[in-house]
Amino acid sequence: MNNIIKENKLLLNKIKELNKNIKIEIQIESLKQIKDSINKFDDQFNQMSEILNICSIIKNKNKELFNVSVNKLKDKIIYNNYDEKNDNYVDYKSIIEEIDQKKHKEIINIPVIFVEDENDIKNSPIYYINNKKQFGIKINNNLLVGNIGNIYNKNDKQKVKTKKCNKLFCNKNDCFYYHDNRNFMNYSWIHSTSYKIPKTKKINGSYQITTSDKYNTRILGSRNTILEDLLYVDIHNEKELRNSQLMHDILIYQILGNYSKLCINPNKIQEKDV
Repeated sequence: MNNIIKENKLLLNKIKELNKNIKIEIQIESLKQIKDSINKFDDQFNQMSEILNICSIIKNKNKELFNVSVNKLKDKIIYNNYDEKNDNYVDYKSIIEEIDQKKHKEIINIPVIFVEDENDIKNSPIYYINNKKQFGIKINNNLLVGNIGNIYNKNDKQKVKTKKCNKLFCNKNDCFYYHDNRNFMNYSWIHSTSYKIPKTKKINGSYQITTSDKYNTRILGSRNTILEDLLYVDIHNEKELRNSQLMHDILIYQILGNYSKLCINPNKIQEKDV
């Protein structure tokens, strides 16, 4: 590489000297030599460009593969990752111990940090995402984002943004349905067992949800029904609902915590101050 640069610096000087010399016979011969040198440099340049392109591809691929590896390590969280500083370690713990862990371990086992006392738990901040104008928190690589919503009952004529907008092109500001921030029906937190009625059928490889308001329907319920519920769940819809509800509840809990610290008697708060 250094030799190529050195040679072409000399070539540049030759061209400069040639432009100072106006003798035609000398110019023609020199021009022929310089043309050959330029053609040689063009070949070298093209080869270097190709090498740089290949290096750029390899560089980006290396970064991509490295990030994939890091994410896999984060997702798995290595067994018995001992933390000498805090005397804690990471391992997997079953959420529901009575379920066969060997058969269902990929579903019911989650990575946790074992501590001896609740005071050993580190504080985790809530983030605010500027470009989305939403709050967020990440737990075991599960990202939750959202805001506090409104809760309506089924007879409320003012209810808006309780169902998802499925339009390809939409004026989001005036849309009756939700896009990012949503509201809820008061039955959104109820475990629905409507799928268990005898008429429920398995169609195209999956069980059909029988409720008309799937956007506000919880299918996953409790420890004694969870594995059965999973057979009927619309995973994408359930995750969207739970994500919004969890962030809503976390923010409600923050307000409740702030309020309790003020030691104010709720009965003394005027309606206009609520």
